[in-house]
Amino acid sequence: FLARFLKNRVDFALVVLFAASFASAMYASVYAQEAGFYLFYNRAWEFIAGILTFRLALPLSPAMRQMVAAVALAALLASMWLIDPSKSWPSFAAVWPCLATCLLIKCHEDAGTLTSRLLSLSPMRWFGKISYSLYLWHWPVIVLARDVFTIQASTGPIIPVSVTLTLVLSYLSWRFVETPLRRSRVGSHTTFTAFAAASAMVIAIAVPVIANDGFPSRFPADVIRLANFEGHFDAAGARCLGHAEGATA
Repeated sequence: FLARFLKNRVDFALVVLFAASFASAMYASVYAQEAGFYLFYNRAWEFIAGILTFRLALPLSPAMRQMVAAVALAALLASMWLIDPSKSWPSFAAVWPCLATCLLIKCHEDAGTLTSRLLSLSPMRWFGKISYSLYLWHWPVIVLARDVFTIQASTGPIIPVSVTLTLVLSYLSWRFVETPLRRSRVGSHTTFTAFAAASAMVIAIAVPVIANDGFPSRFPADVIRLANFEGHFDAAGARCLGHAEGATA
């Protein structure tokens, strides 16, 4: 196994990048949680795990493949309830669902496993098709629901409404955006040009926004005063309590 890595430079480079990204992510999960979540190099190990899953072989007997696939599916489902959402992410706990997913995909190459037949059912395949759009749409819908209805998106009738809207938008973007692009015969040069133009547009918009601290002048003056005071609320309260206790004494 190691000899294969030493002979295959691509796989060896992927393992090195995986280790570097994973180490950076674990460090950030303790000392820089926001950077660990948003910066690509701290999340790259998750993508590289998928690449290695595609590239590497999993020499297992049919019986062992059945068992590994079942355990992987159970672990993936259990992670939805057992991982503490209040902890920083991705932390070491992220290894659990990532490894389970990689094993499940690898074992799925053998269509004879029970899990492969389960995941090949039409409803499962439909969710698989729209899964990336589902990933992209779910958070904007949650934020919109929270802001429009001024309540937490995890309460009351907002849950079925948000889920339904997310599914509809995900299907539409898969049907009319993903599928046509996947089937198009646009050359690599055109694709690169379009990607470069879109990236330049995003950068052109992001740079002035970041440089001007998000243009706070777009908010009313009273909102800005409240926002500036929010970070000092505890300290101000402590000073007031201190003065009150001093006066009472």
